[in-house]
Amino acid sequence: MTDVLRDCISSGDLQTANAVHARLIKSDHRGSMISLWNQILNLNRQGGRIVYTRKLFESMPDRDTVSYNTIISAYARCDQDVVECMQLFIRMQEECVEPNHITVAALIGASARLRDLYLVEVMHGLVMQCGWSTNEFVGSVLVDAYAKRARLEDAVRAFEEISEADLVSWNVMINGCACNGSKELASSVFSRMRREGMSLNSFTLASMTKICSEPSDLSRGMQLHGCIVKAGLRHETPVSNALITMYSKCEEGMLSA
Repeated sequence: MTDVLRDCISSGDLQTANAVHARLIKSDHRGSMISLWNQILNLNRQGGRIVYTRKLFESMPDRDTVSYNTIISAYARCDQDVVECMQLFIRMQEECVEPNHITVAALIGASARLRDLYLVEVMHGLVMQCGWSTNEFVGSVLVDAYAKRARLEDAVRAFEEISEADLVSWNVMINGCACNGSKELASSVFSRMRREGMSLNSFTLASMTKICSEPSDLSRGMQLHGCIVKAGLRHETPVSNALITMYSKCEEGMLSA
């Protein structure tokens, strides 16, 4: 029966997986199946069934870090449930289950979506205390959280704490600068990214076009266009749309001057 459940989970067959799982529970095969519980929990989370996911979570005979990360992540996607996320985090510690970088990243993301800077700062303190600020996943979430509150100095600080920034980290930093209208900082980060030999993707270049919206930005925009052609990304839909928007804004600025 457990093999059938594994097959259902692997294939993403949520309905059958839940039915098989229910049979296993009735057969009292609960104790030694925490990894399967976590997989069925995650499958329901991915399916957006948050109420049923919580019901499964509460019925688990044992819960580990993965179990808590799964349910916290489920609530973190619902903007109104950040309080529930924090309550689960407290309960997690009360049950002596160790949180990890995935736990705090989910909590930071939930706080950022609610624009709750205080919670972001509290979680940042915990991250630094636990030594997770160097992790590129956690660092990227922190950068995004601060950028959403226009706290670019804090975003830069979080970015610099990352030991080895990956492409996502660089993109989040550049996009945060661009969305806040910080053209020079975005350009500086972009130049540094290229000097360090990081690859560029469509998100990187589409983000950079956001800082080229005035006639005075046209030269920079054309240089960026050259980078796009060189990278072979000009036919990517996000990039081509961003270029059209960039040139349109520059032209509008010229006509209104």
